[in-house]
Amino acid sequence: MKIEKRNIKKQLFICTNIREESASCGAKDSTQLLKNLKKRLKSAGLWGDYKVTKSGCLGPCKQGIAAALHPDNLLITEISLDDEDKLYDLLTKA
Repeated sequence: MKIEKRNIKKQLFICTNIREESASCGAKDSTQLLKNLKKRLKSAGLWGDYKVTKSGCLGPCKQGIAAALHPDNLLITEISLDDEDKLYDLLTKA
């Protein structure tokens, strides 16, 4: 096992889980949201400081897309593609 210290300021985990039997974030454009945010961070030269990562289920699938922001320890729910700017600001602002 190897452990390294990373210098990431914040990391946003966006649920991309897909469930066939019930509501899920992956069925609500979460993958597109993830791609859009990654592209914006890379274009702005911020990818080294801020990361956006897909995650499995975070729990509240019935409330729209869910995300977790660390190290702020925030659970964000009821997200749609229209919230991209708000998420970007939340991720990159101190």
